[in-house]
Parts: sequence; C-alpha cells; structure tokens
Amino acid sequence: MTIKNKSDDKALAAKMVEEDFRESLKSMRAMGARQDVAYCEGGAPPADLPPGDGEGLFIPFVLGSRGKLTKQEARAGARMWREASARYPKAHFHLVLLGYDQDPREVWEFSDVTRYVRWWARFAGLDDLDTALRFFGPSSPTGQPDPIALFFLGACGVFGEGFKQQVLATANMKPTPKH
Repeated sequence: MTIKNKSDDKALAAKMVEEDFRESLKSMRAMGARQDVAYCEGGAPPADLPPGDGEGLFIPFVLGSRGKLTKQEARAGARMWREASARYPKAHFHLVLLGYDQDPREVWEFSDVTRYVRWWARFAGLDDLDTALRFFGPSSPTGQPDPIALFFLGACGVFGEGFKQQVLATANMKPTPKH
C-alpha cells in the first residue's frame, strides 16, 4: 500500500491498530484467558472494572498505538499502568503495542517506538530492571514470569544500551543503531 500523505498515514495506522486489537482478542479467546479488562484508551478506566485484587486475571495492557506515540500519550498510558497495577496487584499484565503486527520489522527498529516505550517506562516507574522484574520476573505476583515483556522493554532500550545489545545478541537479533 502506498502512503500518499499524512492523512493516509494516519488512516493506515488506525487500521493497523484496529486489526492488531482484533487479533489480540482472538488469541486471548483461543488461550481461554479471562477477558474482564481488555482495552482502555484515553486515560480513563472503564466504569465496570471487575472486583478483587486481580488474582487469576489476565490483562492485556495497551501501552500505546501506532500513530499516537507522543510524550503526552506516554504519560497518560503510564498513569493508567500505575492505577491498574495498584488496583490489581495479583493480575498478570501482558504489554501490548498496537499497530505493528503487519509490519515485517521488529518494533525496536522504529526510533519513534523505542523513544515512546522509554518515555512510557520512565513515567510508569518501570525503567529500573529490579522494578520491572517485580512485575514480569519469576517473583511476579502471579508467579509466572513474562520474559516477552522483559525482552520487549530491554530491546527498546528501557534498561540502557548495554542491556539492549545483550538482549538482542542473546536472542540472535540484529541490534539497531542507537537513536
């Protein structure tokens, strides 16, 4: 598909985000995941959140969407993260970035994505490896580590360039130039 102007670019980004969201819901259903909380955009949580501390709850947390990777969106998403993780301390959170599944490149190959993820992580308080390990490591509240989340954050440079290079080398991925 040829992008002719900025409005075409925004329309394509919105279409990719919608397709990714639909596919993530299908995947969750196929896994048999409980889907009480699926998506919340704009910084305000839904009014009908499930009760409890999140035990047994799988939350696909959308930290951003293609075409909306601004510092303001990173702050809003980080605020939602802090609220959701405080409200559901025993939930399993799965980090989702919508709009990139159809693109053959890896997300860390986009400088705007890596910059956005680093902003989001800093605002969310997840830019420290020890803190991130509390949510996604072996001692997470669910007891189920999420190496994909740690890899994603690391590959985007959240824990520094040295950690990024090590993560990508370990996974046999091509490191990208520092942005």
